[in-house]
Amino acid sequence: MADNYLEKKMDDYRRGITQKMSRRSSSRQSRSDSTLPTATHHITLLIDNAALLRSILAALRDIPGYKYAFTGSGYTEGSRLAQTYGALFVPSSLPLDRSFPALIETAALRWGDVDTLITDIDTPLDIPLSAGRPLRKITFTATHSIPSSPAETRIILPSSDTPPDSLPSLLPFLISPQSATVSTITLHPRNN
Repeated sequence: MADNYLEKKMDDYRRGITQKMSRRSSSRQSRSDSTLPTATHHITLLIDNAALLRSILAALRDIPGYKYAFTGSGYTEGSRLAQTYGALFVPSSLPLDRSFPALIETAALRWGDVDTLITDIDTPLDIPLSAGRPLRKITFTATHSIPSSPAETRIILPSSDTPPDSLPSLLPFLISPQSATVSTITLHPRNN
């Protein structure tokens, strides 16, 4: 009798059944049901400066509730960055400003919509018809100029290839709805 009991228990253990199912029920909401789902925001990155791209990807990785996609011609480097930072990489052999429609369309097919474009290309971009609503555009540039639309915020960088140290703390504000009223932000280098 004891051998049959132990054999049955061992078989149950191997199948993943360790105890009988509980028959208790409750009318109270479970803890996971009571939390409201947070909306996911979708960002596309059209960044030519490799150091700025890595800095933005690192900052976005630390902000919950965002999915982000970027494009580039280097398949190996792009795939490595995507795996490191949890991003969607859309490879392209076209120049960066001409690969924008494919980036937006791929992200829209994957996610349904795109909320924000972050770019360092300071030229007007043709937004494809698949984008269902106007994009919020954040442009990193070294030149002072007027934003091309009310939905654009321009970040004036010091003339340097090095991204600003304040980017990780600035980026959450930039992608928030509160920043839509800001047209230009000028970042100055620190004097050490």
